[in-house]
Amino acid sequence: MQYMDNMTDNPYPIYVGKQVFSEAAKHIIFGILIIIFTAIFLLFLKSSFNSFVILIYLGSFIFISIISLVYNLLYLNALSYSITNLEFRLKGGIISRFEKVLPYSKIQHLVITRSFMQKLMGLSTVVIQTAGSNMGFNYANNRNQDPFAGSPRIPGLDKDDAEKLRDYIIAQVIRSKSGQGI
Repeated sequence: MQYMDNMTDNPYPIYVGKQVFSEAAKHIIFGILIIIFTAIFLLFLKSSFNSFVILIYLGSFIFISIISLVYNLLYLNALSYSITNLEFRLKGGIISRFEKVLPYSKIQHLVITRSFMQKLMGLSTVVIQTAGSNMGFNYANNRNQDPFAGSPRIPGLDKDDAEKLRDYIIAQVIRSKSGQGI
């Protein structure tokens, strides 16, 4: 493995457009399903098929979709990370800003996740877990919840770049723990 002495901000680019599109596609599919089920429900009730109700649903769906797109675009544009020989830094936020500094000695797990839409777009998310992030998560009782909630994550990375970033951070963690591993 090749070691990089001083990596700078975003050594592997975050593909904001692709990530926003993959998030938007989830919302669009969900919205279309809601509209279809609402139309079927109204037909099933045999009530007067009011086009006004469908227009309200369509308008609400379009409004919520636009807000979601704008939020995701702003959030991903504000997200940046940097890695050095000593630590990993993640910065971001829209209204309130955050900066997480993780010394390599505190990192315990690195996970690459890919949602269905990310797979279609060729993207991945690198999730970094420390000792304090999501301690005591019980998979049996929380099957539908995010097991990595609260962990720093870098979304929108190319699959190969995500693997390179994970491998680089793992190498740094091993070096910082004097070969103890992760």
